[in-house]
Amino acid sequence: LHRVDRRQRQMCIRDRYHTEFFVNVWLSHKGKELTVHVVERPIITSIDMKGNKQIPKAALSDILKKNGLSEGRAYNEEVLEHIKQGLLHEYSSIGRYNAEVDIHIKSLPRNRIAIVIEVTEGIAAKIKGVRFIGNKHVADPTLSGLLRMAPHNIFTWFSGEDQYNPRKLDKGVEAVSYTHLTLPTIYSV
Repeated sequence: LHRVDRRQRQMCIRDRYHTEFFVNVWLSHKGKELTVHVVERPIITSIDMKGNKQIPKAALSDILKKNGLSEGRAYNEEVLEHIKQGLLHEYSSIGRYNAEVDIHIKSLPRNRIAIVIEVTEGIAAKIKGVRFIGNKHVADPTLSGLLRMAPHNIFTWFSGEDQYNPRKLDKGVEAVSYTHLTLPTIYSV
C-alpha cells in the first residue's frame, strides 16, 4: 500500500465529476482503507414532447441530442434548463413571445427518470400595419409585397402573412433595401 496525497485525492474526485455521471463525489478513509463515495445522476429513460407545432418534433429531438439530453444518458438539470431557455428564445424569434415551456420530471425506480417537455406556443404576434416613410420611387404595395408580411385581412388568414416573424421581417427589409439600391440611377437626386 502507498500513501494517497492531497493532490491525488483531488484528482480522483475531479476525474469522477468529469464523467458527468455523478451529482456528488467524496472520499473517506478508515484506517488504511480509502473509500470513494458517489451519488449517481439519474438515467433518462424517456423524453416526451407535447404541444410543439411550430418547431417540428424531429428538429427538437436533434437539438436535445446535440446538447447531451437523450434517452440512456445521465440527467443534468443545468443542460435541461439551458435547453428550456433556448426553446423560449427560438419561439420568441418566430414571433411567439408568450410561449411557455414547462418541464416535468417523473422519478422512476432504480434511479431512472422520465422527462416531459410541454410547450404552449401561444398566439403569434400580429401585424397591425405597415408604412413606408420617405419612399418616393417605388409604390408602397410593391414594397409591402417584398416584405411578405401584411396587416390582417381575409387573405392573410390563409397565408399567415399577418403573423410577425423577426426573421421574415429581416429578409423582407433586405429585399426592400436591395430594391432601392438597384433602382436605375435616373431616380438619383
